[in-house]
Amino acid sequence: MDDPNLPYAPPSTPPPLPQAAPVWQAPRRERSWLPWVISISVLLLITLLVVALGGIVNSLSARFSFEGDPLVEGQSGLPFPRVELTCETPCFDEADVEATVLSETTLDALGLTQHDFPWGTYDPTTADERHRALTANWAANDGSPNQCVFVIGDTPAVVNLVSDDGVLDPIEYTGQHASIDITSTLEQSVRIFSDDSAAWYHMEHLWYQIDACTEITMGAGSEVYTAIVTPAPALELPDDISVLGWVRTGDPGARWRAYVFEMRRGNLIVRTRLMTDGSISEEAFRTFIEHYALQLEAIEPNVP
Repeated sequence: MDDPNLPYAPPSTPPPLPQAAPVWQAPRRERSWLPWVISISVLLLITLLVVALGGIVNSLSARFSFEGDPLVEGQSGLPFPRVELTCETPCFDEADVEATVLSETTLDALGLTQHDFPWGTYDPTTADERHRALTANWAANDGSPNQCVFVIGDTPAVVNLVSDDGVLDPIEYTGQHASIDITSTLEQSVRIFSDDSAAWYHMEHLWYQIDACTEITMGAGSEVYTAIVTPAPALELPDDISVLGWVRTGDPGARWRAYVFEMRRGNLIVRTRLMTDGSISEEAFRTFIEHYALQLEAIEPNVP
C-alpha cells in the first residue's frame, strides 16, 4: 500500500518520439499508352501466325489437291513433217542411238535429278517383243478399248506388229529419270525402223488411233483404273521432224497425268513419256520436247 504522506505525483509519460523527416518522391506518371502497345503487338503476332498457317495450308492443299492445271489447247500435230529426209539406205541405224540420249544437265533443268536408270541399264529389245508383251499385259488387265493400247506402252511398238520373225526394228531404252521425291518420272526409248516408209506408216496409224481414243479402263472391281485421253497440240519443230502426242489424265485426279510424245525423223522414232503429279507442268514439258527436237535435228543422216 502506498504511503499517504508522500506527495501526490501523477505518473509520468514518456515524451513523444521525433518524427522522421518526410522522403520526397517524384509524382508517378500514368502510362496510358502501354495497353495499346501490348494490344497492337498481340494483334500483329496473331496476324503473322494466321498468314503463316494459311501459307502452309495452301501449300499442302496444292500438294494434295486432285485439281490440275488446265490442259494446253490447240490443234493436234500431224504425222508427217514439212520436209521428208531422202536417204539411199535407212537414214539412221543403231550407231545413232547414242546421239539421242538426253544429257543429265538437260534433265536437271526440268527438275529430274535422279538418274538411277541411264542408257545401258536395260538390254536392247525388238518392236515385236515389246508389242507382244504390251498387248498381253493390256489383255491380262482387262484394258479397254483395244484401239487404245498405245496409251500405256513405254515404247513406240504398240501400233502394229511389223514383222513376225522378231528380227526387225530394234528398240533401246535410253534412260529413266525422276525428281528427287519421285513424284515425276521420265522414260525414253528409241526405235530404228527398217526404212523411212515404215516409220511414216507408224506415225500415220498412230495419228488415227489417238483420234479414236478418248477414255481407257484397266483392271476390275476396286482396282479399276480409268483415264481420259486427249491429243496434244502441235509443237514448234524443225522442218524434217514430226511429233504426235497425247495426255493421259487418270485416277486419282487431274494432277496425275502422263504426257507422251513420239518424235520421228527419217526412220528413227523416239518416245518420251513424263508421268507427274503436277510438279512439272505441261507447258514446261512441251518446251523441253521442242528443245529435244533440235538435238535430233543435229544428227547427221545417211544421205546420198
